[in-house]
Amino acid sequence: MKYLLSEHVEERMQERGITLTEINDTVNKGKEYKSKLHGGQLRFYYQGVCVIVRKSSNLILTAYKLNHH
Repeated sequence: MKYLLSEHVEERMQERGITLTEINDTVNKGKEYKSKLHGGQLRFYYQGVCVIVRKSSNLILTAYKLNHH
């Protein structure tokens, strides 16, 4: 399945040091969760990266790294 990058996620990738390879690995190999608060979104987690995707358009909304203390 192909995903499109939003302008927002491109900015966040630069701010948070996330590569396109990490995003691709997350949506292709990561575990998928449905968002409980927003039914039209999916969350993918893989190796400390979270990617949020809009289901209806396959648009990647944002991405971030999980902080483990």
